Amino acid sequence: MHQDRVDEVRGLTGETGFFDPYTWGVAVAGSLVLLIGHRIVFGTSRE
Repeated sequence: MHQDRVDEVRGLTGETGFFDPYTWGVAVAGSLVLLIGHRIVFGTSRE
């Protein structure tokens, strides 16, 4: 597979690459959802 096609499949086309704000936003939002879900299910106690 040609490298340009590999980058396209991976979503690395354009100049943003790894630092794409949308990707970071989705990652942070997903992390918060998991954290809040964990707190709801298991509570806030650290015992």
